[in-house]
Amino acid sequence: MNTSMNVSNTFQTIVNYCGNQDILLTEQQSLVLQIICGQNEAVAAHEILDSLKTINAKANRMTIHRALEYLNKIAVIHKISFNNTYVPCTHLDEHNCQLLVCIKCGKKIEFSSAKIFASLKLSGEEHEFLISTPIEIMGHCKECLS
Repeated sequence: MNTSMNVSNTFQTIVNYCGNQDILLTEQQSLVLQIICGQNEAVAAHEILDSLKTINAKANRMTIHRALEYLNKIAVIHKISFNNTYVPCTHLDEHNCQLLVCIKCGKKIEFSSAKIFASLKLSGEEHEFLISTPIEIMGHCKECLS
């Protein structure tokens, strides 16, 4: 599998999605998104900053956090709360996705189940609680179980 081709496709897919939704990205937001899409695994803010500094020496923590906050708000990336890392969204038109997160190695698998979301949303409504997405489901991946 050609990782750089997948990275370019992921980034370009998100850029095209933003264009179709009339969502504007600043240069910094675009660079942060490109860095996130360029990783094979979830990436932490400090790692993004390190990469961004090779392009823009004046980049700082606030630059990164503002960009991450906006990209997360428009749902083109997901923050994995378990380990405070970020990944690109792979279900741009289906923003009620779920993340399986391995608590041992940090592997992340994104999927979208309308049944799971509907059930959780109904439970939330019964308890007057708004469910946010993505929903993180913690466990162990196949490799860590071996």
